[in-house]
Amino acid sequence: VSWRQAAYEIARAAFFADPRVKSETKEIFRRVALQGEDPQQVASLLGISRNAVDQIKDRSLRRIRAHVEELAENPCRTS
Repeated sequence: VSWRQAAYEIARAAFFADPRVKSETKEIFRRVALQGEDPQQVASLLGISRNAVDQIKDRSLRRIRAHVEELAENPCRTS
């Protein structure tokens, strides 16, 4: 496992453990980004727009990537 992959896994775990992140946000990210489910189908099941699903996924990815970059700048910090 590369350093970057390990940092991504830490950042992803922190995202899912963060109580400030809504459970619906976590579910959408898990289903669309990690499990590859169709965004339109997820939107329909949750009663929200496809655009909302895309925005939630994109914002979640940005948050995780930002945490990875933070870890790169300061590897001793894990949260």
